[in-house]
Amino acid sequence: MVSKHIINWFELAVVALLTLIATAGSLSYGWASLIGLMHTLFLIGLFVCTRAFIAPLNQTIAHLLFTAAVLVLIVEILIQQTFGLHLNLFILSLVLQPDASGHIGVSLPLLALAAIGGSAIAFFTAVKINGTGPTINLRKTAGLVLAVGCAAQVGHAVLYFEGKANVMAMRRSLPFFYAPHPYHIKTALTPILGSNGENPFAAQPPAKTMAIPRAPLPTFNSHKNILLIVADSLRSTDIAKNPALTPNIVKWAKSGWLNLDHYSVSNCTHFSMYSLLTGVLPSNFSRAVERKQSAGMFPAFEANGYKTSTSEAASLDWYGLPQAIFPESTHRTIEDLEDAGLADQSVSDNTVNILEKAHNQNTPFFHLAYYFGMHFPYSGQLNADTLSTGTLSTGTLSTGELRTDIVIGSNEGHQSYLAAIQRFDTQFGHLMASLQAKDLLDDTLVILTSDHGDEIGENGVIGHASKLTDAQVRVPLLVIGAGQKKPPSLRSHTDLLPYLTTLLSGKKSNEPDDAPIVLANCSYEYPDGFALIDEKGRFDFTYDDGYLTPMLSPNGVAPAPKNQLSALRKLTTALAKSHH
Repeated sequence: MVSKHIINWFELAVVALLTLIATAGSLSYGWASLIGLMHTLFLIGLFVCTRAFIAPLNQTIAHLLFTAAVLVLIVEILIQQTFGLHLNLFILSLVLQPDASGHIGVSLPLLALAAIGGSAIAFFTAVKINGTGPTINLRKTAGLVLAVGCAAQVGHAVLYFEGKANVMAMRRSLPFFYAPHPYHIKTALTPILGSNGENPFAAQPPAKTMAIPRAPLPTFNSHKNILLIVADSLRSTDIAKNPALTPNIVKWAKSGWLNLDHYSVSNCTHFSMYSLLTGVLPSNFSRAVERKQSAGMFPAFEANGYKTSTSEAASLDWYGLPQAIFPESTHRTIEDLEDAGLADQSVSDNTVNILEKAHNQNTPFFHLAYYFGMHFPYSGQLNADTLSTGTLSTGTLSTGELRTDIVIGSNEGHQSYLAAIQRFDTQFGHLMASLQAKDLLDDTLVILTSDHGDEIGENGVIGHASKLTDAQVRVPLLVIGAGQKKPPSLRSHTDLLPYLTTLLSGKKSNEPDDAPIVLANCSYEYPDGFALIDEKGRFDFTYDDGYLTPMLSPNGVAPAPKNQLSALRKLTTALAKSHH
């Protein structure tokens, strides 16, 4: 069957151009880029054949097919350019979360309007032009398109089977690519390539459904008060480049110690907060949520007679996180303010009031103060007034104008982020001054950190949850009230609970000081990748349906295979420990 007019030139050109833009990131990985190129041709050819089949039946439906393709491609490109992610189940799950626009930092209605507007313009232009295109043999063209798609799948399977790190990095950059399960790849290629060709790095970590830790709650000999301050999206990079950006943090560091090489474990709030408060990797996050039995710091402190509470500038009800970390008896205060600056200010006020009440009742307290003003401040969540000025009602100091002479980046978004960091630092200074004035810092340990960092265009994306780069996972850790000796084992969020347990119980932690740091890439249920950092370097792995496979690090480095195997063993051991 020969179709007379497959598609007008306008539709073909638009779909081809948008597809190339969407897949361009996969075309820079050596031989693996050929897979990306073949998949790109397959996507274009799939549209061509479907359009050719429908056009003789109904031209309006054919135009609507073109519109749908344009809509999907525009959404994919917008998500890529904004977050460095793809249109997938994780993104859809983000949209379904409470206050999604506020947490994501981008107006979802605006993104939808841009996508719908672009596709509508394409539709009406295609209808008006309604031109002709090349004449093809539909059956032969469909066969060729299918062959190209199969070649992409076979190429991916062989490179994956051979353990080539490039192919996984390429695949992470390629949208709409769905490969067979690693088990099926292994089953199909072992008879052909032999056992020597088997991917030497494929290994199954503990199953998602295994029981999560049920360690006995520790008994504390000391009842020192604990104030845990978490500033959302506060990365270390800018503070390290210019400490003058945060004079109050630097000032209070003299009463304790500040670590700017601390890791948050993950690059999104629900995974990172889970690891911070439970001391285990987020590989069991979904199981913990399903069980609905809190674990970690809050139940441990409650079991030792502490009053536990939170003050949250934005709700931590994210992917069911509270079910895994908060006992029902935890008193939570959640601010209901649209302006993030005012919400942060209210967190400080409430924190002082809550701690003062606990102090007056002679009850030890464990309090979480969660600030939100640095989470996508460049999206307009902070208005001009609350960025530049503000007064803490319980404090005695007034807020001055933000410094304008600190310029670390040149783009406007980075400057807004720096302004938000300055504002938080001022807020932190007022909080500490108020607590000190009310004698609430006596016998109190203050810990300041962040759930994750942020990309502000450094790697072509904005935000977090895309890659385990230093910008997204390296955060500050400030400890005040525990002396000035920094423990060598306190290097990531999973180390904080063992540190507190050791400090308050007097019993030494069993965790060795040279244990590797493990990072977990964000997803909505289970991490889709890990990185392990030890004395031999950094090793990145993708997690794919039960298999760990090496991939290039964010800076494009592929370590020696023998070191990768050693790192893999350490990683599987760390994952197993998080499940026992």
